[in-house]
Amino acid sequence: MNLCGRIYLADGATGRTARCGKEAGHKDALDHGPGGPETVEYTVETKGGRTTRIEVVANHVEISDGYHTMNELYDHRRALTAVLAASAATAGDSWRSKRHHPDDAPMFEGGYFIVGIELPTGTITYHYELGYWDDFATVPELEHAPKWDGAPPSATVDRLLELVRTMRN
Repeated sequence: MNLCGRIYLADGATGRTARCGKEAGHKDALDHGPGGPETVEYTVETKGGRTTRIEVVANHVEISDGYHTMNELYDHRRALTAVLAASAATAGDSWRSKRHHPDDAPMFEGGYFIVGIELPTGTITYHYELGYWDDFATVPELEHAPKWDGAPPSATVDRLLELVRTMRN
C-alpha cells in the first residue's frame, strides 16, 4: 500500500507530501510503479497551526514534531521508566510481568509485558515489547500483574506530577 497524496486526520487537518502526488507528476496517489516510493514524507498542519511531519519509509511510519520522532520519545520513556522502576525495586515498589491479572483482559498480542511502579499517589504502569525485557532486569518478575485499578492513561501523568508536588514540601 502506498501512502502518497493527501491524508486526512481525525481532527480535520490535512497534509500533502512534498515529494509525491500530482505535484510530482504522478497520475494519482498510487502511481509509483512496482513497489511504490521508498520514502514518502507528509507535512501536516493542524487547524491550530501546529506542524507535524509523518514519514513512511518502506511501510514503516515515523511521526515527528520536527525535533524528535515518536520512536525516539518512546525510547526516552522506556529508559526513564527503567530507571524509576529500578529505583523503586530497592524498596519492593515495582514489578514486571508477562501476564495481566487473571481477572483483567489478556496481554496484548505480539509479545508484550507490563511494568508497574507503586507510588504513594497510586500505581503507574507501562507496556513494552518483550524485546525490552532485559532493560528491566533489576525489577522483580511476577507471574501475573496485580489487578488493574481501572485508571485511564491520564492518571499516570496525574499521579507522577502529584508525587512531584508532594516532594517540594
